[in-house]
This record gives sequence, structure tokens and C-alpha cells, in this order.
Amino acid sequence: MNRIIGMNSFMGVKLKPLEPKRTTTDEIDHREYQKQYNYNPFRDKCYSQEKIRNHERFHLIQHFVAELEDKNVYSTRRNISGTPFGNVEKVQNDKVYALKKMRQVSTSDDIPKSVLHEIYMLRKLRHANVIKLFSCCVSKCEKNYRTFYLRMKLGKCDLDQLMFTIEVQFYTDEIKILALSLLEGLAFIHSKGIMHRNISPSNIVVTNQGVLKIINFERACDYNENGPNKKKPKRFNKGYNAPELYLKDINYGPGIDMWGAGIIVMEMFVRQRLIMGEGSLEQLNNMARLFGKINIRVYPKCNELPEYESYEEHVYYTKYPLFCSFLTLWVPKKIYKLIKSLLGGMMKLYPPDRLSASDTLKCPWFEMSPPPEKNVLSLMGRIPVSMSATVKSS
Repeated sequence: MNRIIGMNSFMGVKLKPLEPKRTTTDEIDHREYQKQYNYNPFRDKCYSQEKIRNHERFHLIQHFVAELEDKNVYSTRRNISGTPFGNVEKVQNDKVYALKKMRQVSTSDDIPKSVLHEIYMLRKLRHANVIKLFSCCVSKCEKNYRTFYLRMKLGKCDLDQLMFTIEVQFYTDEIKILALSLLEGLAFIHSKGIMHRNISPSNIVVTNQGVLKIINFERACDYNENGPNKKKPKRFNKGYNAPELYLKDINYGPGIDMWGAGIIVMEMFVRQRLIMGEGSLEQLNNMARLFGKINIRVYPKCNELPEYESYEEHVYYTKYPLFCSFLTLWVPKKIYKLIKSLLGGMMKLYPPDRLSASDTLKCPWFEMSPPPEKNVLSLMGRIPVSMSATVKSS
């Protein structure tokens, strides 16, 4: 007979009080571990080598995870905590690398799905402007747990530091190199049927050689170019989320990456954050101030989206958007029309109207003299000593 919680009797029969469940020492240790590392075993499945071989995607990286490296062969030079892309260690063996801490699981468990997902994405996306993955490492911890790490190329600093450090001066040619590198990386990612979904300055690093690299593919996912993409509209980066994510459109696509990239390129010119805000409402008002308010005329069928009524009620109307005014103040007159056309196409409010990454590469700005180089070594040479002491890794 099943008992109903809170009942003292059932059909006139007095029920015996339930005895409290006895908790073993192992269960207490496991609860402390879950609380400390915020790990949910039901959310992150673990895969054995046999299951990896039979998986429709993960079997492609079976050879990569067949033999996991021992993390202890690398000597830790510095722990870098609190970065937007997780806990990272700067380590050295024959060369200097970055170890990104992924998951901690029981030694009886196999490889977590989240680790396999990022390995799969990085192995599939081999490009000069995508961070390079070398191997997957594992380290045994106390209480019969082990931690997984990804060994990747080291980045000197992220784009967020470069853009919003007053002492670092940007020249137009350097902005062109960084913008072109970012768009070439996105064009390659999208050509593989993948959208990053987390494009922001903190997820873009520049190496010691001055080469831009896109990092952090934990949120990346496949998309269908010719059909509906019913994905949960999550907002990952405050200030770089596309309008369709705020309106909770489940059929979004790679246009969300193009919106974020457009905001980044514009911020490189104006050197200030454009759409930052404490909450969604403030961010939407900042967006309307720059690009105008969303309505049926500029965004067909927007009134059918779940959050449009709330948007219509709380976001004020801006008669004259400030997008062109910002560009007039900060963009050189010689390239003003080209930049206006490029950024205006990348940040259309209606997603199907946005330029694709491959289309942006045809912009005449990238063909103007002098031709863009492949790195920004000159910019890296101007990083102040105070900033070098706090550089981040990828």
C-alpha cells in the first residue's frame, strides 16, 4: 500500500510513522561532491568505449579518446580561475599549453557526454581561426573521482581585454584583420553545418603570434540549413544575443552568430559596450535605441513569437536609431559606407535578412589596400605590462 505524504491515517487505520532513511558515508561524500562541483549525473551521461563506437557521431573520435593522457605529466605553471570559459591551467611539458577543466566524475564512470561533445566539435572544426585541440587528459582525484581536461593551444589574451583596455590602441588595419579572421572562422564553422551559439569577445582569444582563435564550443550544435531548427532559445552572453533569442524563436539558425560578430566588430570601432544591461529589459531597450524597435514591418510574424507581447509592452520606441550616429563618430569617412553596409547587413533585426558569414567575406573593405595580413603582431606588441600580468588562456 502506497502512503500519501502528510497523512496520519488511511481508511481509519492509524499509520506507523515512516522511519528516516539512513544515509551511508559514501552517499554523504557523493552529495558533498555534487554540491561542490554542481554535477548532475542525469544531465551528463557517460559513454563507454563500446558505446562511443556505436554512436552515430562519437565513433568518429573513438581513436582520439581510446587512450587518455595522464594530466600529471604536465607541470602546472599557473592556475587561471574565473575565466568565462571555465577553469584553465597553464601547463608545460615540452611546450606550453592550456588545460581546460571539463568534468569530474566517479572513477567507475566512463567519459562524460559533454567532454565528448566538445572534442567532437573541435576535431571536426580544424581551421586557422579555431582553437586547436591536442588531446584529452584525465587526473585522478580524492574520494574515487577523476577529472577530465582538454589540452589546447595557449592564447595570450582574449578580445574582451584588448577591446576594453584604454591603454591598448586599435588601428583601422588591425580591426580589419581581426574582423576578417573572425568572419573566416565563422564561415568555416557554418560550412560544416554547426553554429557556435556563444560568440562574444570573451570567447575569442589572440595568440602570441597575433592570430585570432574562436574558443569554447560547449554550446555549439548542428543545424539544418534547409529546414526548421527547433532549438531551445537560450541566451548565453549578455550584450551579444540576437533579438530572436529574446523573443524565444525556436527556429533560429547561424544568424545568431552573425549578430554577435557584428556587435563585436562595431565595438572594436567605438571601444565601448553597446547593448550591455542588468537584465533582458534593459538590453532590449539598448538594442531598440541602436537599431530601432521590432515590429511586423521589419520582422514579419514577430507577433506570433512567445515573448513579443511582453516586448511590445516594455520596450520604448526610438524614432531615430543611433546606429548611423555611432558609426559617423568613430569610423573613418573613407570606409564609412563600406562599414555601414557590412555591419547593417550583419545586424538586421529579421534573421533571414542578415548576411551570411561567406557573404561578408565579399565586402570591398577587405579588398582595399593595404591587403589584410593574417595576424596582429603589431597590436600584441603594444599590450601594457600591467595587462600582461593578467592575461588569460583558452
